[in-house]
Amino acid sequence: MYDGFSSDYDRFVDWPGRLAVELDFIERKLQAVGARHVLDVACGTGMHTIALTRRGYTVVGADLSAGMIERARANATATGVAVRFEVAGFGALARTLGCSLPQPEEPGLGNLSSAASLGRRGQTQLGASFDAVLCLGNSLPHLLTPADLAAALADFAACLRPGGLLLIQNRNFDALLARRQRWMEPQAHREGEAEWLFLRFYDFEPDGRLTFNLMTLRREGEGAWDQQVAATRLWPLRQEILTSALDAAGFGEITCWGDMQGVPFDPDRSPNLVVAAEPTPTATPNLPRSTSVSAQAPPSSSAGTTCATWTSCSSRPRALASTSTLTGKCFPPTPTPLSKSTPTLWATMAVPGGINEKSLKGDDR
Repeated sequence: MYDGFSSDYDRFVDWPGRLAVELDFIERKLQAVGARHVLDVACGTGMHTIALTRRGYTVVGADLSAGMIERARANATATGVAVRFEVAGFGALARTLGCSLPQPEEPGLGNLSSAASLGRRGQTQLGASFDAVLCLGNSLPHLLTPADLAAALADFAACLRPGGLLLIQNRNFDALLARRQRWMEPQAHREGEAEWLFLRFYDFEPDGRLTFNLMTLRREGEGAWDQQVAATRLWPLRQEILTSALDAAGFGEITCWGDMQGVPFDPDRSPNLVVAAEPTPTATPNLPRSTSVSAQAPPSSSAGTTCATWTSCSSRPRALASTSTLTGKCFPPTPTPLSKSTPTLWATMAVPGGINEKSLKGDDR
């Protein structure tokens, strides 16, 4: 899907507006851990990577889509910025980028159990390449199984130094699922006589996953519209599922926000779920031999917690376990409304004057 969309992706996103909203928040989080070397995973066309490089960071961008990486390299060349971009997806980052991969300590475990143990045990054994890993733009939900999520988080941990930063930006699927919110705001772009419309909507599947649909309409002047439709499946990661998976992968100091400006996370109203976490090399809680995380329910409170205090951060309050590395630092809700209502009729999308042409949201998918 994204190879085909790469040529239009920078038309779809209002990059000046989005970066103006997000970069200061990102940089505050990087400065808090003294980060200078940054890995931008699922980097798309490389705009965050390039912007952070221009601010003085050493940044590597990686994406599974060769088309996106080709566009990212072209963007870097056009801006005169020297940046390393690599084709690499979740689970293959440490190997592709040359990060030090620790070996599992226990023989006989399956590959995924071993992978999930890397974050717990490996950080004290071997060095890693980056001070921070960024995973922005609702990219992580493209992983469809708990096993794939565990392997990706272990891969992130293998790329991070102890005390480094993992920053994830997803849509707030708690709110989306509760409301059955199908449509996202349409986007529009113009270049001379050419015009593009981008329409996005979800299908809610019986297995609990989503199908993300993207329709691209293009025309020249007053000519007929050309149409292209692409689709991919997503796992709508609720806040508690994601933070429980981070805990199982050996991350602690987990903090949640509702957008990329640091507004407190409200599961009912926030547009995004933004999560920061640190690998915790000194934490060695007992790990089960099966590391899968249920897509239907979180682990019991005896396995740890994601939010110890505020009921807004999970479906129910839970007590901190003695071996947990989490801090319960999710914040209480504030009455911050969603910025705009979601369109429900295609008829409203066909009027250029009624289409948002300057979206600042970071929920690309």
